[in-house]
Amino acid sequence: WHATAALLGRHVPDALLVDVGSTTTDLIPIVGGRAAAAGYGDAERLETGELVYTGVVRTPLLALADHAPFQGRRTRLMAETFSHAADVYRITGDLPEGADQQASGDGKGKSVTESETRLARMIGRDRGEGTDEAWRALARHFAEAQLRLLHDAAAGLLSRPDMPAAAPLIACGAGAFLVEALAQRLGRRCLAFTAVLAERIAGRPDWASTCGPALAVALLSAEPAPTKEAR
Repeated sequence: WHATAALLGRHVPDALLVDVGSTTTDLIPIVGGRAAAAGYGDAERLETGELVYTGVVRTPLLALADHAPFQGRRTRLMAETFSHAADVYRITGDLPEGADQQASGDGKGKSVTESETRLARMIGRDRGEGTDEAWRALARHFAEAQLRLLHDAAAGLLSRPDMPAAAPLIACGAGAFLVEALAQRLGRRCLAFTAVLAERIAGRPDWASTCGPALAVALLSAEPAPTKEAR
């Protein structure tokens, strides 16, 4: 995450990098062209809100909410890992192709229908007890819950006195689509990681966002070492 923020800081001096991966989300303030994270290790970053343990593939739905609305009732969830975030975003149509590399909650396939089946189990039901639209509505409930987690973390970081009021969000990771929604809710501009680095990315840019840290390390290592005067 530090390499990603350091590289982006050379192009966008003030911003909040939001890298939503399969499992976790990194929120890194960039101030004056440098990574300005308050924490370094996982424990510190969890405390500062710079690491949110939520992602668009592996996060169990039970980590997002303990209740959900369905057919006019507010129902508790089963304390099981039947369904994960990948099911939610597959149902809503937001999950990028190839993003889900883990086994499903029941070890079965990854079609929309199978995702709806797993989602239904979280509220103790069979898929046939609801329509496709009912399952989409339920999926959107969990998507909203995850967005709120990120909103709270981002709002706290953007309130830092050293963060300019016009600082945009930079969207990175498999969940970059979620950052776009987050920026809209926060009233901030959203810049795509791939757009910021477009001149330095060869071939299809969509792959680059999902491996931002690795790409950042490669690009930084390819740059000439600073001279003594520059140091």
